[in-house]
Amino acid sequence: MERRFELRKQEIEEDAIINPQTTTGAVRRLQQFGEPYFKDFRRSETRAHAQLFLEGLLSDLPKKNIESIAYRFAQDRQALQRFIGQVPWDHKPLLDRLVAQVSATIGEPDGIFAFDPSAIEKDGKKSAGVARQYLGRYGKVDNGQVGTFCAYVTREEHVLVNFRLFIPQEWNNDPQRCERAHIPQSVYKKHKTRHAHILEMIDEYGKLLPHQWITGDDELGKSSSFRRALRRHRRAF
Repeated sequence: MERRFELRKQEIEEDAIINPQTTTGAVRRLQQFGEPYFKDFRRSETRAHAQLFLEGLLSDLPKKNIESIAYRFAQDRQALQRFIGQVPWDHKPLLDRLVAQVSATIGEPDGIFAFDPSAIEKDGKKSAGVARQYLGRYGKVDNGQVGTFCAYVTREEHVLVNFRLFIPQEWNNDPQRCERAHIPQSVYKKHKTRHAHILEMIDEYGKLLPHQWITGDDELGKSSSFRRALRRHRRAF
């Protein structure tokens, strides 16, 4: 390994060392963090399931699926599955609350929106958006889901603030399949590229999060129509 990469690797490893004091009272602080977000859930049991799921995702479980999280905390697996996959609730108020918190805490006039797709390998025909497509995270074409994510970056910190699930054209061509996967009509009726998703996300929170730059990978910048759209809206990129 080249010397410069060795030094950078060493810096990353040193930065990853966690002081034991950092985790003191972590569960209590996690509960405090979640309280303002869970207020949007009207029922107490729904709020409890949300808190449980969050704790499970941040636990040391090797596989963070519904079953393992429920068993870890000695809870009913079916109740937690209903919360995640069947009970209707709107994620938008939670994102709005997050963005407001991020803006107030780390917002800076010359902040940056950083966009990037990410993929997970996944088989089957029922999970929303699963198709044989390029999975950049693995560097290959395979079955999986692809999402485009938005991070807000300042000198203080960086936080994921928004996302969109990519729906492949083959799904758009099969409305019944989309409905079985509980994809809203507003999402599947018109095929959208990740560039369209990015412009949507900029419009959604661009006024709430002060920023000066739009950034992404080289593939993102290859679209001339996308660059023109950014110029029309006076977005530096």
